Amino acid sequence: MKLSLQLPLLLMVAAKCQAETRKLLVGAYSGQLTTLKFDTVAGTLTQLSVNTQGSPRPSWQTLFKNSNGTNLIISSSEAWDGRNDSVVVLSVDANGALSMISRSTPGTVVKGPVAVAATKSGLLISASYSGGVNTFSMNPSTGLLVTHPLNTFHYNLTAPGPNPTRQETAHPHHAIVDPTEKFVLVPDLGADHIHIYSICPQGLSELAPVRVAPGSGPRHGVFNPAGKFYYQLNELANRVDVFSVAYNPNIVLTSVQNISTYPTGTTPALSPVPIAGEIQISSDGKYVYTSNRGDKTFPHARVAPSPSTELTQSDSITVYTVGADGQLTFLEQSPVAGLTPRHFSLEPTNGGEYIAVATQDTGRVAVYQRDKVTGKFGTVPVASIDMATLGVSQPPCVIWLD
Repeated sequence: MKLSLQLPLLLMVAAKCQAETRKLLVGAYSGQLTTLKFDTVAGTLTQLSVNTQGSPRPSWQTLFKNSNGTNLIISSSEAWDGRNDSVVVLSVDANGALSMISRSTPGTVVKGPVAVAATKSGLLISASYSGGVNTFSMNPSTGLLVTHPLNTFHYNLTAPGPNPTRQETAHPHHAIVDPTEKFVLVPDLGADHIHIYSICPQGLSELAPVRVAPGSGPRHGVFNPAGKFYYQLNELANRVDVFSVAYNPNIVLTSVQNISTYPTGTTPALSPVPIAGEIQISSDGKYVYTSNRGDKTFPHARVAPSPSTELTQSDSITVYTVGADGQLTFLEQSPVAGLTPRHFSLEPTNGGEYIAVATQDTGRVAVYQRDKVTGKFGTVPVASIDMATLGVSQPPCVIWLD
């Protein structure tokens, strides 16, 4: 009788332990797309699979949930040779293994695609650092691409910007679809403005851009969940521009705040100068997070949970609270277990309980547990992995697969 009562309990415990896993996908400049299993109970990150069909340099990945309930990965590959720069679509099976479905025609993507976004209907928007934007049509059910672009926009500057080393020409750096899926924003680091497009049957139609302060270097952006505010991270100025969002009938961005990514209000006086990396917002819209590359704020940061006592120099993530008016207030800076956090990702389910960080120069992926009430996350990762142990180097992107 005791055994019959204990058996269901044991099965429930086993099921819970089995369920406490997540999958992460890591892109790398060394050419691999690596799927990791994050075991929340054991506090480990282990390799599930590796794929090289996104090579030579799969630097950005977007998760696309298609109409039949399965996941696709849309990846940009930075070849920088004008021939192999591409947008790649891959399927994801239940175990996290990837398989290529389609790839853009060689030579059709503007050199240096650094980010790609997608609408639910399958319009893909690729931003290329060398000065251009492409759009592609993808079947949202199958992932098959029309492999030639719908649109190609090229941008140049008549003169360098205030930072002539980094603003010698236009540098589109991100593509963001607005919550209505009627408009696309592309921050241009070189031109100091945000390209605005309306979505139309032919792809995109260009509207007047939004200008930011000279020398800002707009890099990445994010809308709040309600679509009422847009947050623009400026790489060169290390500041965030906050815009209110309205429609009349086109999208209208109105500046309401400009705030530093550092609590002192000034960038640390280091050489090379620190630069901002990524920006994300919590699913409840209460907290904004930005990564700081090269600030080395934490000289002795933990790289792994106990029993490890290993320490390393670490850059940081800045956490802000979000007011009812959309404006940001500094909350804290937290370590990231390494240098150059080019990208990080909040868990899209369960209220964003975990944050995964990829430190490009250290080559580490670390996961931190986030307090969903306070928005803070601890100084010690709950799991981490040195990607060099998997033969992977320079990971610039990490996303959650579930």
